[in-house]
Amino acid sequence: MFKIVNNERLSDNMFRVTFEAPLVARKAQPGQFLMFRVDEFGERMPITISSYDREAGTVSVIMQRVGSTTALLASKKAGDYVADVVGPLGNPAEFDNMHKVVVVGGGSGCAIAWPQAKEAHRLGCDVDIIAGFRTKGIVVVHLYGVVCDMGRIMDIAKKHNLYVIEDCAQAIGGKYNGRSVGTIGNVGCFSFCQSKHFTTAGEGGMVLTMDEDLGWECRSFRDHGYDVKARMNMLALEEALPYIHTRVGFNYRMTNVQASLGLAQLERLEGFIAHKKALYDRYVAALDGVKGLRILPFREAECRSNHWFFSLYLKDSGLDRDTVIEKLQAQHIQTRPVWALIHEQADYPRNEAYGLDKALDYRKYIVNLPCSTNLSFEDCDRVIEAVLGL
Repeated sequence: MFKIVNNERLSDNMFRVTFEAPLVARKAQPGQFLMFRVDEFGERMPITISSYDREAGTVSVIMQRVGSTTALLASKKAGDYVADVVGPLGNPAEFDNMHKVVVVGGGSGCAIAWPQAKEAHRLGCDVDIIAGFRTKGIVVVHLYGVVCDMGRIMDIAKKHNLYVIEDCAQAIGGKYNGRSVGTIGNVGCFSFCQSKHFTTAGEGGMVLTMDEDLGWECRSFRDHGYDVKARMNMLALEEALPYIHTRVGFNYRMTNVQASLGLAQLERLEGFIAHKKALYDRYVAALDGVKGLRILPFREAECRSNHWFFSLYLKDSGLDRDTVIEKLQAQHIQTRPVWALIHEQADYPRNEAYGLDKALDYRKYIVNLPCSTNLSFEDCDRVIEAVLGL
């Protein structure tokens, strides 16, 4: 909750609100904006900073009374509170450019770092400031196998006492300064879906943690919610105690056959990564910079990316994404666009999205080329020939 210091009416539908927000005021600049929410269940809205007082720890915004949210804020008086104030976040066009930082405040209490392409290591918003606002953790998404700037992220997490969860679904085998992704934060999450570097007969995944208690929490969650304190699996629990679950749990257990397949595939991981890197280099040598085409780069500074997906960027080529996909499909070459963005999903009809210029640009102009670990160099050359013939 953030206290309102003053609410001054400037005209019939204009007012100036001053918030008590010292962390924001510390780095605020006019022209930047805040994300605020009047109450816990209200919508989050962007508002531009009009002034600030670093010494007093306050930030002021001028707003027009339009809509229910701003009308509710206009009714607040000095001493009242609002649920959320997050910022400063630069200008709205920089808020979420897919490879930058998205902050979800309030009830979600989570900062999400998304990497992508050449600028993958950059954190567009000032996480160090945002992290102070009821944030509980940072979810780091090593998207497309591009490894995030884990050094800076862990420094911020340590400073603000935050959990770090690494989403390594697309990045198994990736490393940062010699350390494997998924072992740097508090928790690492991996996917063994059939599209990844290796699989356990189609689906599955794993969670890594050095926290023994948290590890048992995960075991309980994946195995029907058995008693964590007992440190027993479900079969042992059934023999020792009544058939009672101490929490909500699920059946996410992996069979021994699936596990054995996964272990055998794990032994081949380095070979898979080397082959995919060779395929990627082949695409780059033949297509990058030709006829306005680009192959988006992977971040290599301080890290090793696993080169999961190869993205052909069409913006300067004059080619249409869907037409390219259709023409390649006619030659029995399967490609795909970037996945639909979160705010486009049917499950999020009221999802708020600001400054998605980069994400929408990638969605419109990227075609992901064949990149399977069993793709031969001859197959790769056939794809290259087909793309050059478009």
